[in-house]
Amino acid sequence: MPIASDDQGALQVGAGLVIDAGCDPVIVGNLAAARVFEQGGPGWRAHLTAPELRRRLGLPAVAN
Repeated sequence: MPIASDDQGALQVGAGLVIDAGCDPVIVGNLAAARVFEQGGPGWRAHLTAPELRRRLGLPAVAN
């Protein structure tokens, strides 16, 4: 699930909620970066795994 925020604390809380819901958070950056998952953006309704979504959005892979 893509998420974005200008507040690092809120971003971490949001990421925790996404994890608690059983999904993988994909942090895209600040609120301006959220346009990539707005309607019409490349991340809109992208039913992909987190690594696939990161690739589609041009984000770096996350080290395990």
